[in-house]
Amino acid sequence: MKKMFKAVAILLPVIMIIAMFSACHKPSDEKTYDEYGNVVVRIAVAQNGVDKMVTELIRGFQAQGNNVTFEIEQIVGDYTTKLITQVAAGTAPDIIWVSDEQTRLLAEKGVLVNLKDHYAANNFDESDLYESMLYCGAHEGGQYMMPRDYNHIVTYYNKALFKEAGVEEPKDGWTWDEFLETAYKLTQKSGDVYTRRACEAYLTWGATAPIIMMGLGATFTENFPTAEVANFNSPETIAALTEIKKLVDDGIFVNDYMNDIGDFTSGKVAMCFQTRSVLTGYTDILGVDNVGVVTFPVLPEQHIVGCGTSGLSVISSSKCKEEAVKFVLYSASQEGQKLFSTTGDCVPVLKSLANDDTWRNSVPGIPAEPFIDSPECDMLQPALLIPDYTTSIRFNDCWINALSGLLTNIMDSEEAAQFGQEQLELAIERK
Repeated sequence: MKKMFKAVAILLPVIMIIAMFSACHKPSDEKTYDEYGNVVVRIAVAQNGVDKMVTELIRGFQAQGNNVTFEIEQIVGDYTTKLITQVAAGTAPDIIWVSDEQTRLLAEKGVLVNLKDHYAANNFDESDLYESMLYCGAHEGGQYMMPRDYNHIVTYYNKALFKEAGVEEPKDGWTWDEFLETAYKLTQKSGDVYTRRACEAYLTWGATAPIIMMGLGATFTENFPTAEVANFNSPETIAALTEIKKLVDDGIFVNDYMNDIGDFTSGKVAMCFQTRSVLTGYTDILGVDNVGVVTFPVLPEQHIVGCGTSGLSVISSSKCKEEAVKFVLYSASQEGQKLFSTTGDCVPVLKSLANDDTWRNSVPGIPAEPFIDSPECDMLQPALLIPDYTTSIRFNDCWINALSGLLTNIMDSEEAAQFGQEQLELAIERK
């Protein structure tokens, strides 16, 4: 789960292409074989390093004696649109890598296989998986994406910047007040321009921005989308918006809605809120000795931590469903998860592997505990909790547009809250 996919931008083309798929795609039962008689299974991945993880899984799967040849296809550019174009044309791969945000749309349109239908034949038991991660791939009682790993938000920090500023490094379990006390010591300013901000909070990302707002007391998710009256313009939400605006103005948060200082890897931001999936990217750029990790701060009104994941799905038109499903379920087995963990960017999705040394020691010097702390506090992106995909996109619109108006100085907090209220009511009416 990296930075949020621009779901609003892709919604219409994706729906149009899937409509084409529903109308014209004719699946075939003919499998493809290589020169040795092995079934050929095609796997699509985005150009983001996922191929390295898939390669490890393939190595273990084939070592078990499975006579399958895999072809990894990197889709360059707009992964979602190109992938669904392939689906519509009948040229889609057998297995695809999908995010929590994409899974439900594809499941609604019948593009994905319900993996639960194949559990018994593969002796697969999902009870050991973290419930929050399973939910990411669930839809109407089915399981359409097998989560690759356990991802919830932690705080990364640049040890060199802390040392330079003479600031004590944070500790697991720190509170929001302790976060703020630390953050204010880390900002730097030259005239009216910040030359160092304290934290990249990803204020356009559903795994952080609405979670922070809710943790500061915002009420906009209460009973949505069934409530007759939406709650975006409540005093509590206005207060949360006011606090976020202050933190941006004070140099604490990077302003994602304007041209700002850069990201955590620029060396101009002391901390960031992210998941394990980016760890080796950070250590490669900043050096493992400069990267520290602690838990996400305990928010004052609710102790909630954003989470989410991506994973593997099987295309319903696949000519080799049996082999494809077997591989996808293997990815969530103990052996598959241990192989996956060797990449350094994975916390196993199996609770029974929480103390396994494979992932804990995969990046020496990086503590393991922050990545598995307080799973009972996991909070999925609020949009993922809304059954209807289109309504969930409109729900995202409401808080993104409110924050955009606020942080580009077009609106004050009350105006932004009222705008969000109108967007939320519109989303409910159109459900």
